[in-house]
Amino acid sequence: ERPIVTEGYSSEARLSADGTRIYYLLKPHSTALVSVLKVLDLTSRRMDTVLSSAPIVDYDVSRDGMEVAYTIRDDTGEFQVWHSSVNRRTPPRLIARNADEVSFGPARDIIFRSLEGTANEVVRASVDGDALPQRLDAPLVHRKGDVSPDGQWVIVASPGAHETSTFAVPLHGGPPRIICSVYCRAGWSADGRFFNVQVGPPLKSTWGTLAFPVLEGDSLPELPAQGLNAALPYTQFDLKGVHVINEGLIAPGSDPSR
Repeated sequence: ERPIVTEGYSSEARLSADGTRIYYLLKPHSTALVSVLKVLDLTSRRMDTVLSSAPIVDYDVSRDGMEVAYTIRDDTGEFQVWHSSVNRRTPPRLIARNADEVSFGPARDIIFRSLEGTANEVVRASVDGDALPQRLDAPLVHRKGDVSPDGQWVIVASPGAHETSTFAVPLHGGPPRIICSVYCRAGWSADGRFFNVQVGPPLKSTWGTLAFPVLEGDSLPELPAQGLNAALPYTQFDLKGVHVINEGLIAPGSDPSR
């Protein structure tokens, strides 16, 4: 283990698809409103700025590292989804108002959470604006999570009568699949070989991550029909072939050792 960033207040770290670079948000201190999106080359240790001087809330980088989609919160408190090229050859483009939690989807699409109306929705929109936004058929949306690397699924946390459950919702239609019977963070390694589920109460001694291998040609591993009970400490899970990582908030690499 080694420290990656020691300046300011850094958060939202994620590895590039090839595992050679780390993207992260940097603020001078935790209460600052404006973030800078930085990228660090793990081999050369060179650090570059991708986006600066914007109140960035969340972001995603395309698999080729050439584009970034991000959410800002403007002076009025409105959340907005934007798209920009990393090389800054084209100006940033507003994709949606009253929206956040953005991810790149299949082809030239991005997926985000719409905050319009009385209930949140998951929306699929074209980066180029050449198609009307499409609202996905998903359970009630509390939070939107990762999109699978093959562009087939999106993670959605949905409030129920007693608990918030986590589902994988197909982007091309069909029934959702339950991941956790209670709320959990879940998502894929960049190459889609592992599906990671955070489990346990948020305490250092009980919070961990289960890394499920994903078979070639599949997007999701085999999970219990009723979903995982993510409220259990990670030490209570003994699943064949599943790797256990004793950290809860991780930016996964191509395999559980990184």
